[in-house]
Amino acid sequence: MAKTSSILIKIEPDLKERSETVLNQLGLSMSVAINLFLRQVALQEKIPFELELPRKNGAIDGDKLTEEKLLTLLEERHKTAEDKKRYSLEEVNKKLDKLINEI
Repeated sequence: MAKTSSILIKIEPDLKERSETVLNQLGLSMSVAINLFLRQVALQEKIPFELELPRKNGAIDGDKLTEEKLLTLLEERHKTAEDKKRYSLEEVNKKLDKLINEI
């Protein structure tokens, strides 16, 4: 058996409980989950998920506009055009902002 090292971490009790609930459903222990995370850090030489600060002042991040949201927006626009209903540029921008902020 390989040598092991111990890690002592402090974590909020509620976070620990919620995490253990999910991990138990997946058939994983907390130790196995942490080992999986650390193996990915070592393999990828980075944190294995994206870390970013929230956008300020409602700034729009076009990279987060999913294909599904874009298609929904386009379908809505197409239906509106068929109904001969028109929107001003300002109204379109407000609708776009609303959809993007739902992401």
